[in-house]
Amino acid sequence: MLTKLLFIICAIALAGGTFLGFKNRQDFIATRKEKIEINSNQLKPTLEKIDQQVETISEEIGKWKDAVASKAEKGVAKTNAEANLKSKDTDLAKVGGEITAKQTELTSLEAQLTQLLGNETIDSIQAKIDGLNQQIASLTTDQENATKEYDLAKGRVADQESSVASLRRSAADRNKGISLNALEATVIATNKDYGFAVINAGQDRGVTGGSKLIVKRGNQRIGTLNISSVSATKTIADIEAGSVPEGMAISPGDTVIFEKVQR
Repeated sequence: MLTKLLFIICAIALAGGTFLGFKNRQDFIATRKEKIEINSNQLKPTLEKIDQQVETISEEIGKWKDAVASKAEKGVAKTNAEANLKSKDTDLAKVGGEITAKQTELTSLEAQLTQLLGNETIDSIQAKIDGLNQQIASLTTDQENATKEYDLAKGRVADQESSVASLRRSAADRNKGISLNALEATVIATNKDYGFAVINAGQDRGVTGGSKLIVKRGNQRIGTLNISSVSATKTIADIEAGSVPEGMAISPGDTVIFEKVQR
């Protein structure tokens, strides 16, 4: 019984100790949490200030980097500018040499020109050139006028040649008419039903359409023919109605002469 009582007392004591330990632990945790909050509130401005300082330092570092990069770029630009300037100096020296050479050449040419001109000057030569140009202009005008007169004369000659050609054609036609008027041919066939005759003369003897033919037998006129068609060696002519005397007829062997030629 005593043992049991002791056991209960121990159990109670253990339980009380456990409770007190738990309570003390909770109080410790609450106290620690409170201290942490107090410390956090106290450190917050300091941390914010540190953050601002870190941000400021970061900005300064960025500016420093930009300055370093800009300096490097300016260094490259300076190097390029110096190289370009050196190249320009070389080009300038080259151009200067060319100018000197051209001046020397110009001096030589001026000396040669002076030797060629003698006592003449550029102005006197220019005056002579102007005079020659005026003479050329005057001669050109005279040439143009002469050309116009030549063209007019040529036109008159052409007109005269045309008139001569026309006269020659008229003479040729007249000669041809005279030749045809002197031409005599012979009737080689007739057709009384259709009233035409065939004559042994054609284009080979100068016969053309439009001529009127007189038919004779001996010294007697027995009729008149009107040409209807002409071939190379023959002519067909219609017998003109009423031209043949009554009781007579045009027959092969009768003589044909040209009365006129139509032109």
